[in-house]
Amino acid sequence: MNRTFCAGSFLFFAAATIAWAQPSGYVETSDWNVYRNAKLGFEFKYPKFFQERRATGTVNGAPMERADFVGTQAAGKPQDLTFFVQRKINPEGLSVAQWYKDQMKDIPKAPPPKTAMIGGRPAAWYKVAGAFGKNYSFFVPLNKTDILTIAFTRPLSEEKLDETFETILSSVKFLD
Repeated sequence: MNRTFCAGSFLFFAAATIAWAQPSGYVETSDWNVYRNAKLGFEFKYPKFFQERRATGTVNGAPMERADFVGTQAAGKPQDLTFFVQRKINPEGLSVAQWYKDQMKDIPKAPPPKTAMIGGRPAAWYKVAGAFGKNYSFFVPLNKTDILTIAFTRPLSEEKLDETFETILSSVKFLD
């Protein structure tokens, strides 16, 4: 690989990174639940108004293990949150930014990736507006070949990510 391209990619990745180490506002989490799954390799905090439900399946032929959370806030708005691990979806061990680009190369008008740090690891993510709201998807490497995806939908009217979801993202910890 061309060293100039590699260095430029790194600088772009580093300069555009958002860290979810601290949410923009304070959210009290002392009464939140902790989801911990040693098999999947991570844990995170989530509000009590979410209820866990289990699902399995495949994504692009890769086995998928997932944890879905659904609930409503006091305002009665539906909430959804999905964490899923795609095993061996990154067999070449690419950086998460390069893996994302590779995954999206055949999708017309694929959203360009943004970058973040989640649980101390680099993440690629995108946000797209759809019929049901703004869909967020975050991709974080669990190891060399497995990718954790964190996905949720927020209202179209929401200008920036709400503090509850920022706090959930900032609470992700990896167990390795």
